Amino acid sequence: MTSKTIDIETSDGVCDAYVSYPDKGGPHPAVIFFMDGIGVRPVLREMADRIAAAGYYVLLPNMFYRRGRAPVFDVATILKPENRPALMELVMSLTP
Repeated sequence: MTSKTIDIETSDGVCDAYVSYPDKGGPHPAVIFFMDGIGVRPVLREMADRIAAAGYYVLLPNMFYRRGRAPVFDVATILKPENRPALMELVMSLTP
């Protein structure tokens, strides 16, 4: 299996994304794996790898790319109750 970070040019910046896919065979069915509100982090990369191991090409984009490359923030810090308003502000900043 191959896993790596790629950059995707968009109209408003560069979106970093994690891709994972089988080394052999192909073409492989594609999965766009959207992060949750906490953002791209190691556990989501591991989940993408498991999906890829089942025969899929997986793209995990950093939807917060306008704020920086993943990880945008430390998970342990952002989940503290006093930091939840900042997390919600970040989540609510996403638009279609």
